[in-house]
Amino acid sequence: HYTIRSRYGFGKSGCHLREWVIEGSNTSLKDDWKVLDSRNNDHSLDYSNAVNTFKIENQLDQNEYFRYLRLRQTGTNSKNTHQLIVSKLEYFGSII
Repeated sequence: HYTIRSRYGFGKSGCHLREWVIEGSNTSLKDDWKVLDSRNNDHSLDYSNAVNTFKIENQLDQNEYFRYLRLRQTGTNSKNTHQLIVSKLEYFGSII
């Protein structure tokens, strides 16, 4: 799971994240990222200080792990710009 909080002070349609992927890698090289979860046209963060927890949808192998995690915006935000603005990103899971 992971939790995202939108920025405080921006109202509805105020540059809130709408389309993104969560990716994992062990090298952080350009072609070594695996998509763990993706969201398209998600409006759950489209208001000031909105908080939502998302479940990682793609299944991982039992012994699969990642050294690096990233959030990458894949489309425009709720204001139809390419600004990536969040106030919190938190990952939940096992750390070995």
